[in-house]
Amino acid sequence: MRQIIIVILLLISSVCFGTEKKQPDIDLEKVESFLSRLYSELKCPSYPVFGGNGGKGSNAFACIYSLTYNLEKEGILFAFTANSKNHKQFEGFLDMSRKEREETLLHALGSLAMYTGALPVREGLYVGKIQRTPMTHVYNDEILDANIKIHDFVRDNAVVGIRVIDGDMRYVAFLDLNHDMHYKEGIHASVLDFEARPTSESD
Repeated sequence: MRQIIIVILLLISSVCFGTEKKQPDIDLEKVESFLSRLYSELKCPSYPVFGGNGGKGSNAFACIYSLTYNLEKEGILFAFTANSKNHKQFEGFLDMSRKEREETLLHALGSLAMYTGALPVREGLYVGKIQRTPMTHVYNDEILDANIKIHDFVRDNAVVGIRVIDGDMRYVAFLDLNHDMHYKEGIHASVLDFEARPTSESD
């Protein structure tokens, strides 16, 4: 049985490049604790993202398999595996044309990103797991402000990826930090092969 492992990489500096990495003005220990809570909320089968069968078990829409935080890449990667064999969302997926597979997976990615809280359900309104997962049961103005800051930090740095696996083949879609969606497929395709913030000549 495949074990699902959370990888939290808190890279505080980039000494090997001779430059100091600027730390965000935020409590990184609280970020790590919050990401652990998020992972528990999104894992499968006890906490599937979407589902049939009462929202449990093998009919889950997609399940998280990795949650990676890397300051060096300035991204928090939520990586999911789609249930392509037992969910109607992906019925006939492998028999589709490449264009149809891309459209299907990008549509699924959009729903997944809104559920996670990386995309708004409408302009300016985020109501996903990032926003709805509590950090503490003790509340005052100071704690609420600190919690909102961490929620916003995770949202603003969230990258969401989803994959469909068929033998050696991988079908992958991901949402980058600019909220642009990308698709690729092939034996070596991976949701880990993302550019969190694509570069341009104007950067």
